[in-house]
Amino acid sequence: MKFLLFLFFIYLNFNIIKSDIIKTTNLNLLKKINNSSNDNIIYNFSNDLLWKPNLKPNGTDNVIIDSGFNIVMNQSSKIKSLEIKSNSSFLILNQLRIQDKFTSDNGSILIFDANSIDDGTMVIGGDVNLYGSMYIQSYFSIYSMKKLNIYGELNLGGLCYINSLTKFSGFQNGLYGSMFIFTNNTEFNKNFMLLDTSLIDFIGSDCKYLMKNGSLSTLIHSMISILETSLQLTKSKLILNESIQIIKESNVTIELDSAINVHKNSTLKINNTEFIIDGSTLVFEYFSNGTIENSIFKLYNKSSILFYNGSLVEVLGGQMLLFDSYLDIYNGSELVINGTFENFRVYNQTAVEISHLGKCCIIGKLNLFDKSSFKCKRGSEFLINGTLIHYHNSFINSTLASVILNGDLILKDESFVQSVDSFFNINGNLIMESNTTLKIKNSTFIVPGSIYLNSSIILNSSFLYLNGSFIAHTDSPSNFTKSVLNITGEIYLDGVLSFNDTYIQTNSNFSIGGEIIGNKMKISTFGHFIIEKNASFLCDGCTLDIGKRGEFIYDQYSVIKLNNTKININPLGLVKSFGIIHIIHGTSITNVGNFEHSSHIYHNHIDGELSLLNESIIRNKGNWKCIIDVNNNNNNNNNNNNNNNNNNNNNNNNNNNNNNNNNNNNNNNNNNNNNNNNNNNNNNNNNDENTTFKNKSQIDLPFFNDGGILHISGSHTFFKLFYQDNNGKISLSNNGSISSIKPLNLNNGYLVGNGSIIGSVNMSGEIGQQFTPNQLNINGDLHFSSENSKIIITIDKDQSFTIINVNQTINLTKCNNSCELVFLIHQDMINNGEFEFLKYNSLVGSNFSLIKFHTYNHVDGIENKKTISDSSIINGCKVSFKNTHKSMALMFNSCMERKSIPVYTYIFSAVGVVCLGLLVSLGIQNRHKIKTKYLQWKDRTRELKYNNNNKR
Repeated sequence: MKFLLFLFFIYLNFNIIKSDIIKTTNLNLLKKINNSSNDNIIYNFSNDLLWKPNLKPNGTDNVIIDSGFNIVMNQSSKIKSLEIKSNSSFLILNQLRIQDKFTSDNGSILIFDANSIDDGTMVIGGDVNLYGSMYIQSYFSIYSMKKLNIYGELNLGGLCYINSLTKFSGFQNGLYGSMFIFTNNTEFNKNFMLLDTSLIDFIGSDCKYLMKNGSLSTLIHSMISILETSLQLTKSKLILNESIQIIKESNVTIELDSAINVHKNSTLKINNTEFIIDGSTLVFEYFSNGTIENSIFKLYNKSSILFYNGSLVEVLGGQMLLFDSYLDIYNGSELVINGTFENFRVYNQTAVEISHLGKCCIIGKLNLFDKSSFKCKRGSEFLINGTLIHYHNSFINSTLASVILNGDLILKDESFVQSVDSFFNINGNLIMESNTTLKIKNSTFIVPGSIYLNSSIILNSSFLYLNGSFIAHTDSPSNFTKSVLNITGEIYLDGVLSFNDTYIQTNSNFSIGGEIIGNKMKISTFGHFIIEKNASFLCDGCTLDIGKRGEFIYDQYSVIKLNNTKININPLGLVKSFGIIHIIHGTSITNVGNFEHSSHIYHNHIDGELSLLNESIIRNKGNWKCIIDVNNNNNNNNNNNNNNNNNNNNNNNNNNNNNNNNNNNNNNNNNNNNNNNNNNNNNNNNNDENTTFKNKSQIDLPFFNDGGILHISGSHTFFKLFYQDNNGKISLSNNGSISSIKPLNLNNGYLVGNGSIIGSVNMSGEIGQQFTPNQLNINGDLHFSSENSKIIITIDKDQSFTIINVNQTINLTKCNNSCELVFLIHQDMINNGEFEFLKYNSLVGSNFSLIKFHTYNHVDGIENKKTISDSSIINGCKVSFKNTHKSMALMFNSCMERKSIPVYTYIFSAVGVVCLGLLVSLGIQNRHKIKTKYLQWKDRTRELKYNNNNKR
């Protein structure tokens, strides 16, 4: 190195123009170079022959080097001041002390090349203004009592230690292995610094690192450390290229369009520092990384933090506050904020954008204020392990991205969240206060917690999975279109919500307290689907599936309007209908479970002939119950009390008549029974009139009882069109009644119970119930339309029996002598009497040609079957028919009383048989022992007898 430097000196001395080196003493004596000196001599600062007079400078001399050639100082020296003129150079190899000022002119060269840090020390007592070039080859340490101004070029090839108030305004070039150390305020003003494989340190609380007025510092394969000091960039730029910058326990301010660019595999480490970016930019790019630990990070006035091309920045502790700024995480870069409660806040329209596989992970609480926003785009991922709170019109917008929130999402003050073609997962609760909005389109939205909605949700072509509850209390409209909602918890919707081509599945309760408008909507519920008081459910082209153990319940004051809608009640499902259902067109109800109905099903636009082929139809495959509306019970209590009194009086008369029957002859019995039947007819007629005016419901849709059971209890149901097939059953109880515009078509089914049919019946099945006496009134004609039709008459042991009253015509013309009349008589019915079981106004066709008798009990079912044509003995009674032109009766005569055997007789007999069997069994098992004992006993007896004889 020194040899090359020597050659450099020879080059500078070529064609030397002889000049003076002036040493000015305090006496202002001028010393000139000896003109007779050889040009080839070494110009050494300590050589007396170099100076005029021949004496080297000392501490009292003001030295001016204006030689045009190089001066080398290889010995420690002390002077008063130093000035290096243009075209001159000064090589310093050892310590130099300057008591006053130090100046170098433009075009001069100052070179430092000491062998050690101690030899390379310069102490200056006055101002330093260096306009020429500087070369630091090995060690250089400068101490200035005043300000050090470096305006020229600085080339660093070694160690430069500056403990002065320093200002750089030129070009600083750090060569391989060079090192800057600053321990005092250092200002870079309009300068350009380039460090390659170098180190620059700013150390100490007295040190400030200032970059101003367009300064540019570029570090390549280098390292810059700012320790316990401050860094301020003003209209300047610091570039790290495959370099490291460490800032610890310092204050950093980047302002007025300044920038720090952490570029190409570089690293920025910030620890316990307040870092302020004001109107400036911090950039991490090309696989750079940063660590911000226990620091306060603030951005103001449209500042930017940019993360590009695979960069990674991790924030550990502290706070990150953004005011009116921009944060961009782009192209595979990642920002990780791992802090404490409320460590990340965004204010004043700050925009955070994550795009192109970028990722932002926040472990803590994030607060958005003042129209600030988070935008996630194109494969990016936004992860928050904490709570996210939106204030003051702030929002999150996700497009082709993933948002995962392991905490609550809280929207306040007209803020909103929008997700398009994204995955949005809230592992907490979604809480939306007034005037906030959630917009989801083509996205998957998962909330393992609950949704509390006081505002609006717009869901379009999306999937919403909710593991908790969905509670909505809002006047703002919400819209769900082409979406799927899978909700495990409860749903309560109070407000205006519309569902278009949307599928909702819930495993819990689904309650509607507001207005629900559905279009091509499908609901599948395994809990309670409830339409509450004053709520409305309007649906067009919808499907409602009431699943296993699910329930559909709606209030009498709720409004249900259905068009082209299907209601399916699956096995073990239940509908409790207390309000009116309005059917517009094309709506069907399929019940395979249980449907409890106490109001009306209206068809608002019935045109032309009703038909089972119409799209609007009710198909019952389960249990359909038309019941009394419990809400109207109080209004009917007085009527019910009156009816009960009348029934009690009639029953008393019946009982008196029955007592007379037992005491008098058969003729008197017949008369009394006729009177009883007349009383029963009067009661039935009165009940029919009453059911016409109370507890009446109307079903306008064609009703197809397709293998199901229709229960009508204590109420009257009017059907516009009724058809029954596939072993369906009508069961009437508590004087329930049914009517229709047209005759009821009962094909291959059953009609049982106690009640009335107001109208005609086309019957191809069974009338009457086995083992239970019925009272059925048909206020019309009864047409048997099949050869397999039958009437079942049950006579119980207490003489109660089935009565079928047809007040018009019974038509048997289509029976072809195959219609059956079946009697089931309890085996303990042994009393004389007349049982008028069938009444009619007229009978058309041949009589019942097949008459069967069966006895039964409640233990074994049907037994002792016997078919007779005219009479026989049943239960010890003589049985015969009594036919009139208005009725049929069964006569029981000459019944013999049975002597009953006490129960204990059977008990003792059974016990005796069991004991005898046990004794026989024991005898067989022990026969050999018994035989041996017997023989022993026999021998012993003989021996005793022999002994007695000998004694005599």
